[in-house]
Amino acid sequence: MNNSCPIIQFKLSLLKIICFSMLLLSQTIINGQTISGKVLSRSGEFINNANIIAKDSANSKSVVTFTLARNGQYIIELPKNTTSITIEVKAISYITSSHRFNKIDTTTSIMFDFILLKDTVKYLETVTITAKANPYKVRGDTAIFKVSGYTDGTERKIQDIIKKLPGIELNEKTGEIKYKGKLIETVKLDGDDLFGENYTIGTKNINVDAVEAVQAIENYSANPLLKGIETGGKVALNLTLKKNDLDISGDFSLGIGSFSNRLTHNSSFTLLGVSKKYKSFATSSFNNIGENNTPFDYYANNKSVEQILNELSIASKYLEEPIFNTTIERNRQNINSNLWCSYNVLQKLGSKASLKANMYYLTDKIASEQFYENINNIDGQIFNTSDEYFLTKKPVQYRADLELKFNNTKSSLIEYQIKYKKEKVQSFNQVLQNKASRFNSDLETNDDFFDQKFIYTNRLSDKNAVILVARYSNSKVPQSSFYNPAIIDSMFFRENTQFSSFEKNKLNLQTILLGSNLKKSKYRSSLSGDFQSLNFNSLLTGSQDNGTQNISGFENNIHYKTNNIGLNNQYSFLSKRFQFQIALNSSFMSQALTNNSNATSLRKENFLIQPFLNISLKTSTFSKLIFSTGYNQRAFNETNFVPNKVLISTREIKQNLVSLDLQKTKSISISYMSLNLSKNFETSTNLLFVNSRGNYFTTLDIMQNRTTIINLFLPESNNSFSSSLMCSKYISSLRGTLKLRGNLAVNWYKNIINSSNLRNNQTSLLTTELFYKTKIKKQVTIDNTITNFIMQTKSSSNFKVSNIAISNCFQFVYNISDKGYFAIVNDFFIPNLRQSQSYYSFLDISANIRTKNQHYDFTLKLKNVSNTRYLRQIQTLDYATSISQSNLLTRHFIFSISRNF
Repeated sequence: MNNSCPIIQFKLSLLKIICFSMLLLSQTIINGQTISGKVLSRSGEFINNANIIAKDSANSKSVVTFTLARNGQYIIELPKNTTSITIEVKAISYITSSHRFNKIDTTTSIMFDFILLKDTVKYLETVTITAKANPYKVRGDTAIFKVSGYTDGTERKIQDIIKKLPGIELNEKTGEIKYKGKLIETVKLDGDDLFGENYTIGTKNINVDAVEAVQAIENYSANPLLKGIETGGKVALNLTLKKNDLDISGDFSLGIGSFSNRLTHNSSFTLLGVSKKYKSFATSSFNNIGENNTPFDYYANNKSVEQILNELSIASKYLEEPIFNTTIERNRQNINSNLWCSYNVLQKLGSKASLKANMYYLTDKIASEQFYENINNIDGQIFNTSDEYFLTKKPVQYRADLELKFNNTKSSLIEYQIKYKKEKVQSFNQVLQNKASRFNSDLETNDDFFDQKFIYTNRLSDKNAVILVARYSNSKVPQSSFYNPAIIDSMFFRENTQFSSFEKNKLNLQTILLGSNLKKSKYRSSLSGDFQSLNFNSLLTGSQDNGTQNISGFENNIHYKTNNIGLNNQYSFLSKRFQFQIALNSSFMSQALTNNSNATSLRKENFLIQPFLNISLKTSTFSKLIFSTGYNQRAFNETNFVPNKVLISTREIKQNLVSLDLQKTKSISISYMSLNLSKNFETSTNLLFVNSRGNYFTTLDIMQNRTTIINLFLPESNNSFSSSLMCSKYISSLRGTLKLRGNLAVNWYKNIINSSNLRNNQTSLLTTELFYKTKIKKQVTIDNTITNFIMQTKSSSNFKVSNIAISNCFQFVYNISDKGYFAIVNDFFIPNLRQSQSYYSFLDISANIRTKNQHYDFTLKLKNVSNTRYLRQIQTLDYATSISQSNLLTRHFIFSISRNF
């Protein structure tokens, strides 16, 4: 007994220590006060979905916090150091109950149950509340924007509405659309994907009056069999059409006017057919006022959405086509004669199959006068070079796409897609070099592209699916450029002709397994094989009276082959607030390059590991914070594998010191976005840093009449940093929407100029934009956008140059209900703020009248009333200041009649 007492006393002491420690631990864990309990009826039944509201005891109108009773139980967290609070409980069909808590201890949690009595009121008087309906609705992953809520009366095509919608960004140069920062890959028409990747056919040409609403769909699956298990978080838009008695609708417009010395015209036609099993959209347009209603950009060669998504399958153009750069609206510079026709049809063949066809035809004639002057500063030596171009560019394109879908069973889908494009671009240039030497340069580019794809999907169960993909593509781009007089060996030859041809064949095979392990997790695993074969041939000839000869050093005949076998795994976990996604791509890649010109070859094999991590935290109902990082290894573009000289323009000769080494890229991105439609508030910000090690660096040998470009691989790094900020808010005190945008891009890179050492260079561009829009009463809408550009370039040779430009766009619209509108637009641009006396001002005036039934529109537009004829722009390079000047569409007017049916 005596021996056991010390043991008992020890155990009691140990128990006291544990209890005291737990008490101390509980005191450190509790950060604030909580009140919890049950919500019961008088009969003791749980009351679900009761509203629990905490109010300031001293001010009953001040709500501190609130929550909802789940399954008849609630818990509410109070702010720190709360000493008294009033809790109010409301539930449908019950009388409101409240209780005041006084002298709340800072470390004690309170348990309190509410018992509600049934409401015995049998009759309520009618209460009428009048309020303006919101132009949007949110249903799950879909935001629905009513078109009528975002119009000011001047919009003609649905793209004019889409670019105004909150959360959506529209690139008017390419037609690319993003929603909450993600690229839109599909724009559907009443639930059907009629246009595919060239959705700008629809957004640029479908009449506003035909669309009821625009739906932005998150977590979208193009394949219905993959819904619920597909990873990636794709986004899409869906245009819901107005329901008419007729299945056919459309519009046509006929416009005619005058420049100072010739006629203007702008005519268009659309026809939309809709039924349960059939959808079609036909459009045609013909204009010479700079409008581009197509997905294709021949003015500045910006890539379309389809070209971005299929870039690896398309062969490159090695000889330079004319590019027209601009910082103002395209239709002020695009002196064109554009004819565009498109027919898109989707036919459901019974309940199991559907057939879709897309056919395009485009022809254009783009004319421009361009002047470029470089003020070069190389190792303290300053000299000027200049080129004056008189350009004409004539593209012609034929295109046909076909897609067949067949649900052979309820759980399987077969898809077959085929695309064919035939394109021919002729460019005629007259060049005055250094204001002394004249050249004629004619370039012809042919582009043939054939692509076919087979996809088989089988939904194995509720949690798994398998996809088999086979794709083959062939792309040919033969080019020839004719120069008169000769540029190379002009003492011996009268003319030069440069030939160039890329041909790419690509085969891709994939087996993909998709599934979900748990309710909140998804995975994707794929085994793929990419097999590519590439041929490039080039030859420069010189012509004289006694015939044509090949010029030594300008012959290329290469064959490049690459095989890539990869295993890609992706896993994602999603909770209410947190999303975690990790990917690990591993592959074996072999490259072989044969130079038939000198019978040499290179081979290289690499085992690649490429991880990716994405973490998303939902900080509120409307906002989230995203962090992503990745490591990527890739082979270079085929244009870097051309070893011998090629004359790519009247001034430039290009060649490469070839290497099959890979580029290794690390990236880190942090972004935050918030879209609160109820408060008309939107904000987003992004930070991105990219480090690329192993690059082709440029060696430039710049002379008065010729520039030689040699690209060579070095195991050095290039870095880039970009950041963006956007904030938009409706401010009631200003009676309008204020939007601020800012973008900063900084690039650190290296090059060699005229036999210098490897130079470190830095270029930066800061763009800020302030937009304000207000509606005065119902008739008047005013918006103004002011944009500031700050460009700076510096190099290790102590060379530094900068430029500041500013532009302002003002628009005034007077809307006469449904009868029409009157609008004034003024664009103001200063290319160099240090020379503010050199500025450009553009004034446009338009007036519109609609008939009572709104079937007819009469519009008069006066463009460039101030008759500004040329635009001068400044760009900074790491060795020069570049000044460019281009001609504009002169003053003109156009009167048009439109008919909707």
